Amino acid sequence: MVIRWSIREQMLLSNFLKCYNKSLEEIMTPRSDIKAIKLPLTLDKLKSIITHTYHTRILVYENNLDTILGFVHIRDLLPILLDDKNFTLNSILRQPIIAAQSMKVLDLLSVMQRKKTYISIVVDEYGGTDGIVTTEDIIEKIFDGIDQGDSSYFDARPEFIYQVVDQQTIITSARVRIETLEKAIGIQLKQEEDECNTIGGLVLTRIGHMPSVGFIVNINKNIQAEIVDATPRILKQIKLTIQDYEKSNIL
Repeated sequence: MVIRWSIREQMLLSNFLKCYNKSLEEIMTPRSDIKAIKLPLTLDKLKSIITHTYHTRILVYENNLDTILGFVHIRDLLPILLDDKNFTLNSILRQPIIAAQSMKVLDLLSVMQRKKTYISIVVDEYGGTDGIVTTEDIIEKIFDGIDQGDSSYFDARPEFIYQVVDQQTIITSARVRIETLEKAIGIQLKQEEDECNTIGGLVLTRIGHMPSVGFIVNINKNIQAEIVDATPRILKQIKLTIQDYEKSNIL
């Protein structure tokens, strides 16, 4: 039997294999290009940084980039901006993963997904900061040159959208838009950093590869996704299970 691969499928497989052998040093943002906040910091300076940055996460350090304390999410800074008297960043700092230059890209992606951390600090043999890698960096490498909105990776059957099984469960086509499901269940699925439009795209973003039937992944702390129908090349249907269904609005 001859298996025919589309151009996009060939590109995806090629990118994945390339990432398998790549080290972090090859894809990281180098130290010279790292944007970060240096402590101590005045409130006015912080406001200026927020106004002029397009990043959702910002690294925080003392002295130099070899002493990174953590990173902050822009949305966590809003309460601080409203409370001038209790201005401090320490309470909202999140910890990145520390990774060696030689670590393989896909190995790091696995660790980042397990620990639910979006930024990794790449260090040299002496422990100094060499660069940073984000989950977005890795996903972009895997899908480089491929239209992530292309329907060839999802079930093309237009008649099936989603089916409510019970108060806790919904089965959906992988092509259904995220906002459609969010309205149906009354729970937010997508985070600010997610740049996908469909539930299938969200699953691929979370796991970084094409899953098989039965694969389970946590979309967030309240939603679990299980692949119920898929081929090695096409994601078709997904079962969403709401852990705390009393917070949902499923009809």
